[in-house]
Amino acid sequence: MGTSTFEVLFKLKGHQRIILVDAVLNTKEEVGTLFRLPAEEITNATKEVSKIFLHGLKWNQALAYSKKILGDDYPEDIQVYLVAISNTKLETGMSQEVSRAGDKVVDYILEDLNLSKRT
Repeated sequence: MGTSTFEVLFKLKGHQRIILVDAVLNTKEEVGTLFRLPAEEITNATKEVSKIFLHGLKWNQALAYSKKILGDDYPEDIQVYLVAISNTKLETGMSQEVSRAGDKVVDYILEDLNLSKRT
């Protein structure tokens, strides 16, 4: 979501289901490990910070603030997929492990949406 985090989050209003996909560092798991969890598990554990700036706002913090701001208009079904990575250096490719995890994410999302993979 980058620096447009709040712009994106305000667009959550009116949607029943949201799917977020992101990379995660420092999990102590192997690169390519896939985490699949409801956003509620993370936003409930998110600590509030006294100062917010767009470049430092993480998606889980943004969801927690969005939940407060949107109130009853906040979507109840938000699924999060996280893929463990080793670095965030600007590169043109990705490791085979991360690529395979990305393919699994696509399969899981299609399964969650009751769609079959189109070939």
